[in-house]
Order: sequence, then structure tokens, then C-alpha cells
Amino acid sequence: MILGETNIDKWVFDIAPGPVAGYFSISFNPNIRYTSPFNGFVQRVDGGTCTTVGAACTQGGSATITDVAQLDETGKAYFFLNDLTLETNRFMLRMRYTPDSTNIVHSYTGDVSFEAVPAPAVLGLLGIGLAGMGITSRRKKA
Repeated sequence: MILGETNIDKWVFDIAPGPVAGYFSISFNPNIRYTSPFNGFVQRVDGGTCTTVGAACTQGGSATITDVAQLDETGKAYFFLNDLTLETNRFMLRMRYTPDSTNIVHSYTGDVSFEAVPAPAVLGLLGIGLAGMGITSRRKKA
């Protein structure tokens, strides 16, 4: 590792079917200080042949890259993002970081999780069903 060398790591993933609510957290090695640039983004990838990390996954490649959300930074050692809703599409998680140390192994760990977002129609039907059960129970008591 060369002092001041910027690293860019990217992971491509698909959401299908959507929408899903996502949570991202990335913890860097606490023994290393990081300097600018230090940022993380979730980006939408449209078009192109972006199936793996590579040149096609950059703005200059054949895919169109659009920032969806920036991960929050905590003291240049931790990124996180809560409650991001993603529709069906291809996405990329991109991190850029610059270690302020040499001859030390820099590392990070992360966690990404998704949950299906209930469709509005399902929530509406559930509400109607609960209202109907409430009305029925009142009639039986009377």
C-alpha cells in the first residue's frame, strides 16, 4: 500500500422483485486512520453489461451510473445507511477510502440486509379486514 493511495471497491447486486428496504453497515480497521477521499454510495446501474466489477461499472463505461444514496460517515472508520428503499434494478455499492498509513494491512467488514416492502394494496386489504372484524365484534356484543 502506498501512502495516500485511494482504493475504490465495488459490488454489483440485483434487486428483483422489488421494492425492498435495505440496511448497509461497513466498519474499517480501527488501527488505521483514513483521509479524504472517504465516501460510500449506493448507485443504480442502467444499461451496459455491468455484470462484474470492472470498467463497465464506471461512469466512463457503457453503463449509466446514478447515485441513489450516500452512506453516512462516522469518524472515517464507519459507513452506515438505514431504511433505503430500492426498486427492481441493478445496483452497485461503491466505497472509496485512502489509508493514512503504510505497511499495515487495511481491512473492513460489512453487513447488508434487505426486507421486502409490503405493497400498498396488501396494507389496504389488511386494514379493511381489521375494520370488518371490529364491526362484526361490536354487532355480536350488542
